[in-house]
Amino acid sequence: CGLGTNKTWDAYIGGPLFSVAVTALWWDIEPTLSAHFGVRTLGDALAVGIIIGLGVVLGDQANSFIKRRRHLASGASSVTDRFDWALGGGLAALAFVPNVEPAHVGALVDMAIPLHVYFNRNSHRRGWRKTEH
Repeated sequence: CGLGTNKTWDAYIGGPLFSVAVTALWWDIEPTLSAHFGVRTLGDALAVGIIIGLGVVLGDQANSFIKRRRHLASGASSVTDRFDWALGGGLAALAFVPNVEPAHVGALVDMAIPLHVYFNRNSHRRGWRKTEH
């Protein structure tokens, strides 16, 4: 169905749902800060969460597309794997969420790299992933 051999529907459903949950929690905990970014109601939180979650999925898909065009083996690791999702979500926020600036996207990408390495290595150690990357 076009997902690629190492892609699952879980990420395409779970990623945006997780983004919606985090955005709704953020709106509940930090209403003043979230209002600065256009999140004033639970409905706003859901909309922004969906936008960012879909951006995350599209960032991952764009990276997979580029890797296929470079003829990398299925499942092969690339440095872009560490931040593709953050760049996709950040660019979606930059395009559709008020007051998001390029510096916010850059900070998100900077944080994504060590988080990706940490969580993938721990998932591998626990047997949840086949590889560390």
